[in-house]
Amino acid sequence: MKVLVTGVSGESDGILSEQRENIRGRTQALSQMRDMVYEGREYLLKGNLDDFGRLLGRGWELKKSLASGITNPGIEEIYGRAIEAGTLGGKVCGAGGRET
Repeated sequence: MKVLVTGVSGESDGILSEQRENIRGRTQALSQMRDMVYEGREYLLKGNLDDFGRLLGRGWELKKSLASGITNPGIEEIYGRAIEAGTLGGKVCGAGGRET
C-alpha cells in the first residue's frame, strides 16, 4: 500500500455544504457506498486485496459524484498516474480538492 501526499489544503465548508445539498437527490449513490463497506469488509477478511483496491476506485468515482469540489485537475492527474502505473484503486482523503 502506498500513500501519496498532494500538499493541497484549504477550507472545506463550501464543498461539504454542496455535498450535503446534493446527497438529498443521490440516495442510490449513498446506498451503493454503504453496501461497499460490507463488500470491502469481506474482501479484507479473505485477504482479497486486489478486489479491495478495485472497490476503493469505485468508491472514489461515487464520491466525486456528490460535489463538484471533491477533486481537482491536480488530484485527478496524480490518481490517473497511479492507475496507469498499475494501482487498482485508491481512497483520496480529505473533504475536497479545491485549488489553493
